[in-house]
Amino acid sequence: SSDVCSSDLMSNISMVLTCVLAIFYLVGYELGIVEAISIAVLVGSSVDYSLHVADAYIKCCSEAAGEDLQNGQAAQSSLAHAGASTSIAWRHHRRQQMMQLALDRIGGSVFHAAVTTILSVACLNFCQIALFRQFGTIIATSVICSIVFALFVLPMLLVLFGPSEV
Repeated sequence: SSDVCSSDLMSNISMVLTCVLAIFYLVGYELGIVEAISIAVLVGSSVDYSLHVADAYIKCCSEAAGEDLQNGQAAQSSLAHAGASTSIAWRHHRRQQMMQLALDRIGGSVFHAAVTTILSVACLNFCQIALFRQFGTIIATSVICSIVFALFVLPMLLVLFGPSEV
């Protein structure tokens, strides 16, 4: 189950990198020192937001499985008596519940971390040195892409393909 979550996370990070690099290309940035440094920062920030969301999801799944065992309602026994379509529907519903709980727990904090990062680099747009303006624009763009993918795309991937229990 952690392999599935890791695959979803890696897919999400790959999509963020692809999105940002596509924006670089569309804007007309050539690969220079600023872009190379920015890409290194981008990888770190794109992992950060997504990792927090995935970690919260895994913790919610783990807590729910523990509660099921404490209540004597092991998820596997309920699945054993259900048909295949019911089992699939139950797992999908369970993943939706776990993702909603995870986003309730961590989504606001992750979003606010992105906002503060964007605000911190916004001041670079007022610099006289073009290098700093470009760096600020690149970081802001990467943070926006990272947060969109972490709060919208990754949750969809985990609901569709993620584990329903850990």
